[in-house]
Formats: sequence, C-alpha cells, structure tokens
Amino acid sequence: VGTELCFLLRKRKEIVIPIVRNSIGAAFLNKQGFSCRIADMSRKEDASVVADADVIVIAAYMWPDLKIPVKQNKRINELIVQNAVASAQQKAVVIYLSSIRAFARKIDRTISPFELIPYYDKEKQHLEHILFSACRKQGKIGYAFRLGHVFGKNQASTQQLREELQGKQQIYLQVSRNKPSNVVHTVTLAEAVVKCARGEVKQGMYTLVNQPQWTWEEVIAQYSSPSAHI
Repeated sequence: VGTELCFLLRKRKEIVIPIVRNSIGAAFLNKQGFSCRIADMSRKEDASVVADADVIVIAAYMWPDLKIPVKQNKRINELIVQNAVASAQQKAVVIYLSSIRAFARKIDRTISPFELIPYYDKEKQHLEHILFSACRKQGKIGYAFRLGHVFGKNQASTQQLREELQGKQQIYLQVSRNKPSNVVHTVTLAEAVVKCARGEVKQGMYTLVNQPQWTWEEVIAQYSSPSAHI
C-alpha cells in the first residue's frame, strides 16, 4: 500500500520521500525516481530521518514471525509508531494506516463471542491507542485510517482477483454479490492523506471505504472481462 501511495501522491505534485529499511527495499523506488531514505523506524537513532517531514504516513507493520517472539514483534510495532510521533516536527501530521479488522466482531460476525479476538485485529486496536496516546502527550496531530479491503493498480488483492477471474466465465463468492464490499481504492487513500495534510478534517480515527459503497459485483466487474458473470 505504501509503495503505490508514493506514486499516487507524486502524481498529485507532492514531494514524497519513502523510508525503507534497507538498500534492497529502496532499489525499485530509487529506480523510479524517488529519493529514498534508509532507516529502521523501530530504532530511536534512525527515526530522526522524518524530522523535516510535514506529513508522516506509517504504512510499516511487522508481521508475526515464528523466528521472533510475539512480545518482541509487538514491541517493534509499538516503537515504529512511537518513534515516528516523537521525531515528527511539532506541526507535522502523523497518519497511521490501520485496518477495519480493528472492528473485530463488529465487522466479522464469524468471530464467536466465546473465542479470543484474532491477533491481527487486537494488534491494530493496540497500535491505534499507542498513536493517539503519543500524540496527546506530545501535542502532535494524529490520524488513524481503518482501511477497508485495499484495491489498486498494484495491490496484491487486485492481482489475486485478476488471477481468479482469468479465463473464467463464472466464479463463486462466499458472500452475496449485492453485499457492500468495504473496499477502498488507493486513489481514495491518497485523497484522504492530502485532506489531512491540509487540515480539512479533524484529527482522529476514520474508517476508509469508498462511498457510496461498492458491492462485490461492482468490484469484480471492474477487474473482469465484460463476459464474466457471478
């Protein structure tokens, strides 16, 4: 999501500086004309690379790794958010890309009241709290975007759907084709970032899905051949 967001914001004539963990990760973006900065935002000494930014978008997330204990994994995510806020200049806008999965049972009726909230859902809730707590203590401006299913030109979800549709005249869905999809397109995300940067909306938490809501039938129609049906 962060990579595609870089291109969309640059297209809007914004100055975009990607922050990546290593030179391998920076290779593609540098080749595309971006001036990347190499830094590990979980390290306090590296986080100063964002000190001159007007807007900081936290798109990084350390996925649970069997090689790293869960507590350590959780601490890395906390530090990414805390260091970004601490290193931001006082008038900077800090945006954290969360997920609608943070709604947990409110959006996923398959989660039983008798079972624990999934790790990812709970972790996103926790990191939202970390963001707003740090912003309040330091008097910084913070936003959390609970993103819907992200679709865009280069998104994995888009590619997966195209592969599923390839050469097929009919596909089967686990939901009604007329059901709202909770999809957000990357262009919508770019617009939201710009609005927050300009101070056009109050700081806080926002659910980001396209409005009016797209149904799954409309999403599939967007990425399938005219002859495909559901």
